[in-house]
Amino acid sequence: MFQLLELENGDELWERQEYTQAMPIYERCQNHLSSTDKPLYMLKLALCLSQGNKREESKKLLTTTLQNLEQDPPVNYHCFKLGEAVRQIGQRYFRCGCYSMATLVVISAAKLFARCTDVSNGPKGILNCMNDLRN
Repeated sequence: MFQLLELENGDELWERQEYTQAMPIYERCQNHLSSTDKPLYMLKLALCLSQGNKREESKKLLTTTLQNLEQDPPVNYHCFKLGEAVRQIGQRYFRCGCYSMATLVVISAAKLFARCTDVSNGPKGILNCMNDLRN
């Protein structure tokens, strides 16, 4: 329960782009996250690390998180929701000027959308990813 409240505080800081303040919260909570939530928070933590001038740690965490997501993807019916959340995090990377990292995150989102069992939302998600990469 305490971790949930702490994560909410971290998310509020994340939304206000106070990455260095959100970083220790995400670091403390990472071992208590569900397998569904963990990739999202690890991607957020990677951006926090990057913005806190811990670029090597950030790149390593980002790479590991995206590899784990690809090697152990969620069940197909969770792919759209997770893909959309990953895509939105990728948009934040773009806004922060982390273009190469953002590209990797958005490509991972597109791979999740490709796994969707929903034949209308999966392609829509892929198109949104393509639009993000184009802009």
